[in-house]
Amino acid sequence: MNQTERLHIINDKKPNQAGHYILYWMDQSLRIRDNYSLNHAIELANKYKKPLLILYIIDLSYPLLNSRHYEFILEGLNSLRRDLYSGGIRLQIEIDKKVACVQRYGKEAVEVIGDYSYLKEDNDIRSKIKLPCSFKLFESELTVPVSIASTKEEYAARTFRPRIHEKLSYFISKTNTPKVFVESLNLDFPNNFSFYPNMKPFIDKLKLKPYINPIKLASGERKAVKLIRDFIEKGLSYYNEGRNIVGENYQSNISPYLNFGQISPIRILNTLEKHSDANRDRFVEQLVVRRELSYNFVHYNTNYENFNSLPDWAKQTLQDHSDDKREYIYTLKQLEDAETHDVYWNAAQKEMLVTGKMHGYMRMYWGKKIIEWTKDPLDAYEIALYLNNKYSIDGFSPNGYAGVAWCFGKHDTAWKERPIFGKVRYMNDKGLERKFDMTAYIDKINML
Repeated sequence: MNQTERLHIINDKKPNQAGHYILYWMDQSLRIRDNYSLNHAIELANKYKKPLLILYIIDLSYPLLNSRHYEFILEGLNSLRRDLYSGGIRLQIEIDKKVACVQRYGKEAVEVIGDYSYLKEDNDIRSKIKLPCSFKLFESELTVPVSIASTKEEYAARTFRPRIHEKLSYFISKTNTPKVFVESLNLDFPNNFSFYPNMKPFIDKLKLKPYINPIKLASGERKAVKLIRDFIEKGLSYYNEGRNIVGENYQSNISPYLNFGQISPIRILNTLEKHSDANRDRFVEQLVVRRELSYNFVHYNTNYENFNSLPDWAKQTLQDHSDDKREYIYTLKQLEDAETHDVYWNAAQKEMLVTGKMHGYMRMYWGKKIIEWTKDPLDAYEIALYLNNKYSIDGFSPNGYAGVAWCFGKHDTAWKERPIFGKVRYMNDKGLERKFDMTAYIDKINML
């Protein structure tokens, strides 16, 4: 595979031959392995015989992250900085506005490399960066680059699946991270960021409001690699039948690490290469088809963060039934505090409040009930996004946006019409009880 197929050229400037280093603005791919931005930056540094400086920016004006996200990110950067240091590469961390900071460091760079992103806020930032040298971005977070996987927004997984599988084998070749020829450890920049064994003191200094308790997962590339290897060795053989059992933990739990770029889906697929059965196929369906369908959604649908992202049939049917009588109406605070009459919904909300994650099947149920207990579907959509973005570790991500949209009919088909939901798929507590041991799920959540 030629990595230029993952390349996005942002300006037409030439390299600044008088620059002192190659700058890699690390923003999405917070890892070393299978990081095409990093690989290209190292190749450039070696070509020009210059040091490579990696920059990560904590932009407190950036609206898409809160303390829970930052604590996970910073813990991962803590270990990443040590690994980069051992390879002769300096990771510089700044608290600043992203545009201004990249431009400040970019003035002294030969070339600037960055990570491609799919969200509007990220694209807006990248479009505002003005540099005196060439500026390139690479896609490293998908197996197949988003515009190559499909040239349009896909209707559902069934339409997307054959397109991405057709191209998958070409794009998942293994890559090696080159070694740098010139170390950057002694570049003359103030080391104005101190790491802590516990990230909370630094988070407190950032004064992020509100403070949300961190998730109970160790962070970083090394942790991600160990987690997926343990899952493949011990849990994959149960995945096909067990992944939807809400009272058990047969899931991989790798999504937080994927979300913050601490592991690549390509590395996971290559780790799976010796396996070939229904369990592997089901896991690949989630890792590749469903996950990358969500990136297709936010890339092609400019309304991905609101009700208008839904297919016309879903918008129409929900609005047609917006005046239907609701047996229960809950305020945002009641929902946020898990204070409804439904013990299963409350448990799902508590799972997200405490762990930053929610069992996939329960998140579907969780979103459906918000539709049922809110005055109208537009309010329901806003509430579901607000809660997911605030508390879930996949908040403000393609997976998060697509997961909420699915509850309202996205990537789904019309069902038999009924009150409130119209033709959007309905779920109820009786269905949970038929499928699962819900007592086991409640007991699990009560132990958190």
